[in-house]
Amino acid sequence: MERLKKLKIALLEIRNSVTIYKFTLGIHYLTSVLREDGYTVSEMLFEAEEVDSISEMILEKDPDVVGISFYRETEEYIFKLARLLKKAKPNIKVFLGGHTATLYSTYILKKEKNIDIVVNSEGEKTVLDLVNRLEEGRSLETCEGITYRQDDEIIKNKNRELIENLDELPFPAIDVLKEKSLNNNYVFAGISTSRGCMGKCAFCVANRFYTYEKKYNWRGRSPANVVDEILYLKKSFPDKRLFYTIIDSSIEDPDPIRKNRLKELVSLMEKNNIHIPFNCYTRSESWSENDIDLIKRLKNVGLFEVNIGYEGSIEKTLEIFKKRASIDDNYRAYRIFKDENINVFGFLIMFHPYTSFTELRSNAELLLKVEMAYHPQSWWQTMDLWPDSRIFFDVTKDGLLMGPEEKGYIFNYAYEDGRIHRVNAAMKKIGESQESIAYVNTNEKIKLDQLLYNVWKEQDSQLKVIENEMSEYIELYEQRKKLMGICQYEYFMELIDKTERDLSDREIDSICNDWISALRENNIELEKIWLKFNMMFRRKKVELLV
Repeated sequence: MERLKKLKIALLEIRNSVTIYKFTLGIHYLTSVLREDGYTVSEMLFEAEEVDSISEMILEKDPDVVGISFYRETEEYIFKLARLLKKAKPNIKVFLGGHTATLYSTYILKKEKNIDIVVNSEGEKTVLDLVNRLEEGRSLETCEGITYRQDDEIIKNKNRELIENLDELPFPAIDVLKEKSLNNNYVFAGISTSRGCMGKCAFCVANRFYTYEKKYNWRGRSPANVVDEILYLKKSFPDKRLFYTIIDSSIEDPDPIRKNRLKELVSLMEKNNIHIPFNCYTRSESWSENDIDLIKRLKNVGLFEVNIGYEGSIEKTLEIFKKRASIDDNYRAYRIFKDENINVFGFLIMFHPYTSFTELRSNAELLLKVEMAYHPQSWWQTMDLWPDSRIFFDVTKDGLLMGPEEKGYIFNYAYEDGRIHRVNAAMKKIGESQESIAYVNTNEKIKLDQLLYNVWKEQDSQLKVIENEMSEYIELYEQRKKLMGICQYEYFMELIDKTERDLSDREIDSICNDWISALRENNIELEKIWLKFNMMFRRKKVELLV
C-alpha cells in the first residue's frame, strides 16, 4: 500500500427497498482500487433510508469526496443528498457513476448543480486518476473518462480506454457483505467474471457503457482469477452459508458454441472442490443437447438457477428485438436445464410499441409452458425505450415516439394498436400494488429456501434431518405456484378480451381489483406455508435464510 493519502472518500449505493437478492459491484471495485493506493474509503449501502438520515451518517465520516451509484429510480434521493452534503460542507466533491450516468452525464450536470462530476463507463482507472488530481490540486482538464463542471461550463473529456486485463483489478471490497451478514447466517455475493455482452439486442443500451471510440469490447477474467475470488469469499466467511450471482451478461461468452472458457472455469472449480450455490444469466440459443454433460458439471459445482431473456413468444417480435434466439431455442433451453433440475427464471417483455393482441395471447401461453405464469412481473414487464438503442430509431421512423418521460432518461411511446395502452395501464396498476410487491417478495424467500437447500444439504449433514419436511414444503409451494399461474393466466385473458372489445373502464377496473385481491389472498397462504415449515425446521435446530 502507498502512504496514507489525505483525502477521505465515501462511496455509496442507495436503494428504495431492502433486499437480500440484489448485488452490484461498482463501488466495491472502486473501494479496493482506492485503498490499494493509500486512500481511506468508507463504502456504504443504504436501503429504504430517509435522505436526511443518510446525509448525517455520511457526514459523520467527514469525507472530502463522495461517489454515488446513479439509478434513475433513485434520482430524487441522490439529488437531495447532494444538496444536503454541499450545504453542510460546501467544498465536498460529489461524483456519480453507472450506466445511466454515463449515457446522460451532461444532462445530469445541467439538471443538478450540486453534482460536480460524472465518471463515464468503467470507473476504476478514472476514479483513481480523478481522486489523485483532487488530492494534488491538479486540473481535471486532461482527466480522461469524466464529464465535469468548471465554473458555468460543463465539459466532457475524452473517453478512457477500457481495462484490457481485468485480472489486474483487486477483488471487490467486502465491507457491505460483512455488515449485511452480521445478523444473518448467510452471505449473498456478486461475482463479475467478464465485462460486456456479445448480444446486441435492439432494446438494450448496455453495450454503450463499454463503447470506446465506436469499438465494442467484451473482456473476461481468467478462470483462475475467478476461482481465486470464490475461494477468497469462502475463506472470508467461514461460518456463513455462501451463495452468489455471476452477474455477467451471459456466462458462456465469448464462445457460446464450444464454451471453452466456461469449461475451464468449471474444471478449476471441480479441482478446488467448490460446491457453492450460484445463479447466472445466459442466452437460450447457446445451449443444446450437446451441452448436457457441461450442465451436469455446472450443477455439481453449485448452479441452481439460470436467468434467460426469452423476451418474446413470436418470431416477429424476436426479429424486431434483433434477438439471435428463435422460439424453438427458448423452449429447448428451458427443457434442457429443467431436465437437470436447475431452475429457469425467464424474462419476457410483455409490452412494446408493436405489441398486438395476438402476441399477448401467445405470451400468456408461453408463461404457462415455461412455468413463469405464477410470477406477477411476467405479466406487466414493459420495454424501456432508451435513446440510441437500435429500436429507438425504428419507433421514431414509425411515428410512435411521444417524447421523454418525466425524468428525461427514457422515452414514452405509442402502441401501433392504441388499445394495448389500456391493457398496459391496467397491468401497471396491478404490478405497482403493495399486494403484488408483497407476493413477489414472499415467493422470493420461499424459492431461495428451497433452491439453496438442495445445494447446501450436500455440504451440511445437519440439513438432511429436514429432508421429509422440505419435500412437503416444495410440493405445497409448487401446487400454490401452479394454481396462481392459472389464476393470473385467466385474469389476463379476460382482461385482453374485454379490452379488445373496447369495454368500459369500470369492467377493466373490476378485473384489476379481483386480480389484486387474489394476490393478497395467495400471499397470505404463502406466508402461512413459509412460517409453518420454518417453525418445523427450527424445532429441529435448522435455520436456512435468517
